[in-house]
Amino acid sequence: MLASGSYDKSIKLWDVRATKSQCVTSLVGHTGWITALCYMPDHDILLSGDKDGLLKATDMRMMKAVTTVQHLNYPIKALKYMKSINSIVFG
Repeated sequence: MLASGSYDKSIKLWDVRATKSQCVTSLVGHTGWITALCYMPDHDILLSGDKDGLLKATDMRMMKAVTTVQHLNYPIKALKYMKSINSIVFG
């Protein structure tokens, strides 16, 4: 599975195993275009940030947002999962 962020404020999930890659589903709920993505494999969580400063954590098993955090009014341009301390950093 491949995740891509979009200007239409959605995250597209792609099946890259197929001969021709296909969009399997779209995750919606952001208020601005997607500017950062990060996968947390230990928890099967996809983190996403947008230009309006919204941070979402999506449970990939349920395909549902489990946490939403409204950051300050500036874009989230980077996300990093730090497994060694089980923390997320963003800016």
